[in-house]
Amino acid sequence: MSMSKITGMMSKTMGMMSMSKTTGMMSMSKTTGMMSMSKTTGDMSVSKATEEMSMSKTAEEMSMSKTTGEMSVSKATEEMSMSKTAEEMSMSKTTEEMSMSS
Repeated sequence: MSMSKITGMMSKTMGMMSMSKTTGMMSMSKTTGMMSMSKTTGDMSVSKATEEMSMSKTAEEMSMSKTTGEMSVSKATEEMSMSKTAEEMSMSKTTEEMSMSS
């Protein structure tokens, strides 16, 4: 039970790590872009807007994957609680059979 939950959290943390790495690369390329575009002010504002758009798209995709991860975790928890109830049901059934036979 806790093992699968920990694994989920670990993969979630790994995802955040790789995301922050990507963000670092993005911010670097943004600075490089501004430096090379500083000749033309018009081009600079256009490229900046384009980069911001692509960043917000990535942010949306990141939040989607995060939600999916949380959903799969809660689904696993639901399945576990269901199997637990099934076990409890079978236990009470056995108790009833025992009391009948006695």
